[in-house]
Amino acid sequence: MHPDDWEWVSASISEQMEHGDSDYVRYRIIRADGEVRWVDDWGHLVEDASGARWFYATLMDATERVREKEELRRANERLEIITALSNDVLFEGRFGRPPEQKDFVVSRRCQKPCELTITSHDLTPLMAQIGENSLVDFETSTSGADGDPVWYRYQSVVLYDEEGGPVRHVGRLLDT
Repeated sequence: MHPDDWEWVSASISEQMEHGDSDYVRYRIIRADGEVRWVDDWGHLVEDASGARWFYATLMDATERVREKEELRRANERLEIITALSNDVLFEGRFGRPPEQKDFVVSRRCQKPCELTITSHDLTPLMAQIGENSLVDFETSTSGADGDPVWYRYQSVVLYDEEGGPVRHVGRLLDT
């Protein structure tokens, strides 16, 4: 076990065992060749018919999952920063009214017409209707608070997971 993890891992296992006969903890180990790896450790205390107690532990290499989780965290952090620094996505601030369903009818550069239900910020329905590696890029207008048209450009892409399923729809509104 990595020396920096020993104290908190021991404390975590002890605390979990106070409430039951099983524990789970993820920590680092140092292999014989010096490489640091992450492991998932599941432990279970068993008492046999004679009263002897045995502790079974299963270790699984979790290094790739830890790396992927960290990459995803960093990517989400970058996306949050970009979004926070951009005024292009503030619908109500620009148009002076809440978004309506007709504002999100996307048909240009889609393989078929796409609609997004406004009652939810879940973009899964829109992503499911946009073809793989699709770029959505169009200019249109919508009514502002005073009823006059406000022109904007909508640009977005769909991000896919390793299996080809859509996982995120990232886009922006540009005031034109």
